Amino acid sequence: MIKKKKEAKNRGKPKNTVDKKVNITDEKKPEKVEKPVKKVKKKKPVKKESEEYVFKNTTLMTILRWIIWGGLIFLFFKGVQASLRPDQAKEVERTISGFKAEFSEYKDTDTEVLSFAQNFVREYMTYKNKDEEDYKSRIKSYVSDSVYNKANLSDFNGEARVSYVRAYRKEEYAANQIDVYVLAEVDYNIQKLSEDGATFEVTKDSGQIILKVPIYQENGRYIVEDIPCFVNDDLRVENYESAEYYGTELSDTEILSEIQNSLTNFFVAYYEQEQSVINYFLTKDADQTKFVGLNGRFAFDKIENIKCYQEEGSKDIVCIVKLKIKDSINEVIMSQELNVVIQKSNQKYYIKDMDTKIVNLDID
Repeated sequence: MIKKKKEAKNRGKPKNTVDKKVNITDEKKPEKVEKPVKKVKKKKPVKKESEEYVFKNTTLMTILRWIIWGGLIFLFFKGVQASLRPDQAKEVERTISGFKAEFSEYKDTDTEVLSFAQNFVREYMTYKNKDEEDYKSRIKSYVSDSVYNKANLSDFNGEARVSYVRAYRKEEYAANQIDVYVLAEVDYNIQKLSEDGATFEVTKDSGQIILKVPIYQENGRYIVEDIPCFVNDDLRVENYESAEYYGTELSDTEILSEIQNSLTNFFVAYYEQEQSVINYFLTKDADQTKFVGLNGRFAFDKIENIKCYQEEGSKDIVCIVKLKIKDSINEVIMSQELNVVIQKSNQKYYIKDMDTKIVNLDID
C-alpha cells in the first residue's frame, strides 16, 4: 500500500526528479556585499588661544635655550683656548723680538752704516787744543779698543769743528767689512805765534776733506776697526760730452710767438700762483704730481731763449726753454733750463710734461 501511494504521488513528475528535503543549513547563505564606506575627513581640533600661546611659548623657549647653550659652549672653548695660549704681552714682546732679529738679518745696511760713519766723522774731526780726554770720550762708542788706545791719533795742537758732513758711498771690502766714504766741511781755528813771540794770533779757515772709514759689521751692529784714511775720491765722469736735441725745428715765427706766450703764462702760474691755476694749463693726461707749484717762493722773470721741435705725425712739441727766475727772499736772479712737452688743442697750447734735461734727449 505504501509503495502504491508513493507511486501515485510521483505520477506527473519528471522521472529524474528526486524529492529531496532541503536542509536550510546545508545551503550556502548569500554573501553580504559590503558597501564602500565613505571616508570622513576628520576635522582638526580647534586650538584654543591658550593652547596656541603655550605652543609658541615652548618653541621660543627651546630656541632661546639652544642659543644660550651654544653661547656657553663657545665661551667655554674660548676660555680653554685663552688659558692654553701664552700671555698677550709676552706674545707681542716675542713677536717684536722676532721681527728685530729678522730685520737685522735681512735689512739693507745702507742707511744705518752710512749714518754710523757720518756721525763718527763729525766727532773724529772735531777737537780742541790740548783736550785729548774729551776727544777720546766722544769717539769711544764708535771705535774698537785698538783704535781707542792708539796714542798718535792727533797732537791736539789746534782746534777744528765739522760744519757739514755727509756719508755718500760704501764699498764692501769683505763679507763683514765695509769702507764708507764721508765728505766733511771743517772750520779751523789756527793759532800762530805773533811777532813778539809772547802772544798767539788766531785766524780762521775752512777746508773740505774726504775720509774712507773702515767699518766692521756683525748682526746689525758696527764698529770702526781702524784709523780712517784721507782720500781724494773724484766721482766726476771723465771726457763727458753732451749732445743738443736734434729734431725738426719749428721756424714759423707766428707759431713760436703763440707758444712763447702760452709758456710765459704757464711759468707765471707755476712759480707764483695757486695749484688750480697751474692745472688749467695742463693736458688731460699730464702727470699733475710733476707740476706742484712753488707758491711764490720764486717769481718768474722772463724767457731768454726758446727752441721748439716737432716730428712729422706727432702731436708732441718739444721746447727747450731757457728762463730767468727771481728769489723772493734776496731778489737774486737765477737761471733755469727746461725741456717742456706741449700739445695744441682747440687753438691753445697745453703742457704735457716738463723735465730738467735739455741735452742728450735722444739717448735712451
